[in-house]
Amino acid sequence: MKTIRVSVFVALCFVAGLAVASGQEILLGTTGGPSPGELYSIDPNTGSATAIGALVDASANTYSVTGLAFDSLTGILYGATSSNSPYGAQSLVSIDPLTGFVTFVGSFTTGSMGDLTFDSTTGTLYGARPTNGDLFSIDTTTGVATNVGSSGLSNIRGAGLAASSGGGIFGAPKGAPGDLVIYNKSNGSVTPIAPFSGAPFPNGSIGALAFKASGTLYGLNTNQNDVARPADLVTINIATGEITNVGQSVNYLDAIAFVTVPEPATLSLLGLGGLGSIGLTILRSRKNR
Repeated sequence: MKTIRVSVFVALCFVAGLAVASGQEILLGTTGGPSPGELYSIDPNTGSATAIGALVDASANTYSVTGLAFDSLTGILYGATSSNSPYGAQSLVSIDPLTGFVTFVGSFTTGSMGDLTFDSTTGTLYGARPTNGDLFSIDTTTGVATNVGSSGLSNIRGAGLAASSGGGIFGAPKGAPGDLVIYNKSNGSVTPIAPFSGAPFPNGSIGALAFKASGTLYGLNTNQNDVARPADLVTINIATGEITNVGQSVNYLDAIAFVTVPEPATLSLLGLGGLGSIGLTILRSRKNR
């Protein structure tokens, strides 16, 4: 048997009848690379990042995460570990959005994912291969990734991925025809939308994407020519590909996701108003796979 920690945040979503749907929207991000990663809260108006906690599990194993996706149906925040993560490389994990606490789910078995996104219209978690932009569907109980089909791309930089509220899967494989693309969820092929313009690091990558509830597409533009890997938060016009710089964020930031948390009023009604500010956890167990 192994222990799985379920954050109070997730538990509250169920107790409140998924009150998360009408809660407060916040932007979270994680750092990737070979070093132990951190979970950050990011100001969507300035790009400034505030550390929440280290990406660490119950055994003190540390992780670096290159993709994030929030399942609005269950309130679970998923992460994709990097190929050189200190522990659990190329795997699916869940992350407590209040503390950064990591629960290992399972290996992708097919290599790394450059980014993740959750399609709420189908209940499917998707990932994109960082080298060729191929689209994968991911089993959230085992972590196993299944190739949807070839994107037809190669030698790309960055594989940002984001699902719109309508279920469109947008990608940003730098070097692809058009740069901003939309995926066919049936066969994994991509259709170019528009070339990027106005990026603060035009020769860099868009390694992460995330839609805000309002429909604005955010991304991370990383300078890959700098060993410090500076990253700027940007917004992207999905019709024209025009990029607007929001502001500089933390170095090695490699994943972002908008997460919805219950309103304080909802927590108070449940008699749990004080729990949202501390990283308490509820324990449950399941059999090893």
